[in-house]
Formats: sequence, structure tokens, C-alpha cells
Amino acid sequence: MSSMDAHFDCLAIGNELSSIRFVGTTEPEFQLLGYLSCLLSLFEQHAASEWGYSFVATPYGYPFSEQIQESIVSLTSSGLFSLSGSQYLVSDKAKTLYDNLSQHSIFAKRINPIRSATSCLILFPSGLVQNAVANNKDITSSINFSRTEHLFSDNSVAEIYEIFGQIINILGYVPNDLVVPASIWLRYQYSLSEDNLIKLTS
Repeated sequence: MSSMDAHFDCLAIGNELSSIRFVGTTEPEFQLLGYLSCLLSLFEQHAASEWGYSFVATPYGYPFSEQIQESIVSLTSSGLFSLSGSQYLVSDKAKTLYDNLSQHSIFAKRINPIRSATSCLILFPSGLVQNAVANNKDITSSINFSRTEHLFSDNSVAEIYEIFGQIINILGYVPNDLVVPASIWLRYQYSLSEDNLIKLTS
């Protein structure tokens, strides 16, 4: 069953992306940005368990949430989204609903991570973002052993916090703008592949 949080996140991701790049959003982008938003919420000291729904890693290296998938279907069947090719377009009604829901305190902690995550998809090529996420330890384990892995395990979260701590040390302050740590984290994760490191430094 889809969750209220996943419904809101899909509305938010669809609206935020359409406002800055004027095209629709694919299902893999909803999944990727939902995962990245949850990850960025950790930087604001929110537990992954507070996000409201969970993710698994597929053997193909993608984060996946059943609740996000179900929310996309529900939003489309209700006419808030429409499908054009592989892209989901937000309706005017969806924009109004998102604007109204954004004012509710229950969704307040979700806005900054989601906006920062969608900004990253504008700042970086989608392939870089996908490859960076795929280098997460839980996801690489899923790829290596061709099995589905639950994301945000205790070990994985501890590693993410360690990296975030290093980012804060490098910056010398705790940024309110999550795009800053998100950009550093993505480039670091992307560089974990030797071939990608060559591309970054060339």
C-alpha cells in the first residue's frame, strides 16, 4: 500500500523537476530522487526510519521503493499525473495540491532534502547521479551477489554519517543548503570507480 509520505514525495519531485527543467519525470528518476532525498535527510539528523517508507536495491543497481511505484500509479489514475512516453507530467491540479500540502508542518522536514535532491539532477548528468548512488555499499552488494538488498542498513547509515562528518570537516561549517554536501557526496561516490575517478580528474 502506498504511503502518504510517498504520495507527497512524488508530488514534490514531479513539481520541483518540472519547474526547473520543464519536462516530465520518469519512474527511475522518482525512485532515484526519493532515495537521495531520504539520504540527505540523514544530514539533517533525521533517522532513515522516520522517512515513512523503505527502499531496496535491485540487482541492476537501482534503489527501488514499492510505495513510490504505487504512488505514481495512484497519482496517474486520479488524473494528477499524466503519462507521455516514459515521462510523467504534473497537472495544474497537482501543482495546486503540492503548494497546499507544502504548507503543512507534517511535510516540513521533507521539503529541503527533496528540493536539494532535484537540484542535483540539474547540476549533474543523470548518469553521474545514478552511478554515484550505485556505488553505495548496500547497492554494490546487491549487484555483486545478484540479490535484492534492503537499503539504509545500520552499517550503511554509519558509513554515510562518517562521510557526512568528513564533508563538514572539509567545509568547516554545517551548511543549511543541502545541495552543497549532496554535490560533494555524489562526486565522492562517483569517484569510487577507478574509471570514473579518471574522468573526474581529467
